Amino acid sequence: EGAWCDALARGMDAVASVTMELGAAGLAGDSERMLAHSVDYLEMVSLVVIGWQWLLQATAAKAGLARGTGDESFYAGKLRAAQYWVNTELARVPQLAALCQSGEDSYLGMKPEWF
Repeated sequence: EGAWCDALARGMDAVASVTMELGAAGLAGDSERMLAHSVDYLEMVSLVVIGWQWLLQATAAKAGLARGTGDESFYAGKLRAAQYWVNTELARVPQLAALCQSGEDSYLGMKPEWF
């Protein structure tokens, strides 16, 4: 699926862009900015890595279907799961990238006595 590959490529581009921006902030001594959305960053990277793995599985499933091995249901399930990941999970990458790059810092101002 070309559209799936395109979606993964966009996710990889987002990861590269955010990594460069946050790395530059860290090198400039702004470790707070670099680490502010570290959970969002890790989630974004994991979504892309898992998407890559689903594309590998989808490629193998298409090859399996072409061989006609009698495992059509298994391979169809793999393709549908890959479709789900690309359309719902990988689609979250732009929002996470935007959060990482936004500088949004509301939680950094929280004080322990407020809890």
